Amino acid sequence: MKNDGNKYSEEKVIDEFSENLKKLMSENNMNQKEFAKKMEISESTLSGYVKGKKSPNFSFLISLKKQFPGISLDRIIFNERIVAEEPAYDMAFSSTTSEAVECKGTYYLYYLDTNKKTHTKLSSESVHESLDLKFGVLYVSNKKVLNKSPEVNCIAIFGIKKREEAQKLKHEIDSLEHYDQICEHLKEVIPHGLYWGRFNISQMHIFISLSRNIDAKDNAFIILHRALLDKDSYGGIGTINSVSTGRDSDPIVQLIALSKKYAYISDEQIKSQLKFAIPNIYVKGQQETNEILKLAKSIYCQEKSSLEDASAYDQFSEHNKETLLTSYLEYLSTKNVENNQLWFGRVSSSDDADWDQLLKDAAVYHEKKKRGDSHEIKSFDSAANYMLY
Repeated sequence: MKNDGNKYSEEKVIDEFSENLKKLMSENNMNQKEFAKKMEISESTLSGYVKGKKSPNFSFLISLKKQFPGISLDRIIFNERIVAEEPAYDMAFSSTTSEAVECKGTYYLYYLDTNKKTHTKLSSESVHESLDLKFGVLYVSNKKVLNKSPEVNCIAIFGIKKREEAQKLKHEIDSLEHYDQICEHLKEVIPHGLYWGRFNISQMHIFISLSRNIDAKDNAFIILHRALLDKDSYGGIGTINSVSTGRDSDPIVQLIALSKKYAYISDEQIKSQLKFAIPNIYVKGQQETNEILKLAKSIYCQEKSSLEDASAYDQFSEHNKETLLTSYLEYLSTKNVENNQLWFGRVSSSDDADWDQLLKDAAVYHEKKKRGDSHEIKSFDSAANYMLY
């Protein structure tokens, strides 16, 4: 009874809570300033809890449970060590951790800069051409998130403007031995572009869930085809759902590509792979095409013999005629896009395979060109690619 009394004494509880709070911050890679901001309390209040000078109030414990639902309050207050309550995973739909570990390593990321505002006005430069290519680096560890979970920890850096910078950062990561060392290094090098994450594999796909290090402004979710697991694979392509980096912070979905090694292809070739799929649009013989041809003939044809009410547009000025045709063409174009818009967000396995084959061909081309050997790959014999060699 005496031991139980000591265990539940206020002094003992405060000490246990203080130690467990430190462990909780450490396990979530947060300092006191970041943790206080997340919990919506002052740094001085948190400092009192951490140093064991103050006992936690009721509102703080409620907030703690909301922010960390996997943590038992009974354990964090009374136990010598906090233990996360691990969820029950349905292994029929998840792979083992060993399969996720097979993906351990550092990868290049390629995506489009969504910070720029695009306009619907027609210009000589398309929306695709006006967007810059951005780079990132993803490191997948062999450290499990929870004991019974198939997920492993990963960390990503976004917002790199030049591929040389991404290449340098990848080499730095590869030179470090442990996941904790990599985390500390990246927090010092580029904290604003740092995301903590979880890497998981299902029977068909790879899922990467990421949270921004500095604040809770952005979370990202990446889905890739499982082809990335293949030892012969050079990379994969999938979708990423995140928040744009502009002032408005709009939710966006775009394509994102990964490569295990340096991609010996131009920025424009990478950007061409990051376009959403566009369905085949057949113009000839379609009802809409016939309608606009009929309207054009009615406006500009001077003979009335084969057309109905061709004279209705006789009094139109040239400007009126152009406005009429332009507005009708805009209507038909919008209608066509709306009828096919569900295709725009799809990434097929053939898209993934095309990206992987492009990386392989580029690597073969680069090696043969470096040795001065002859090659049969014609797609890389272009001015846009010679700048890489």
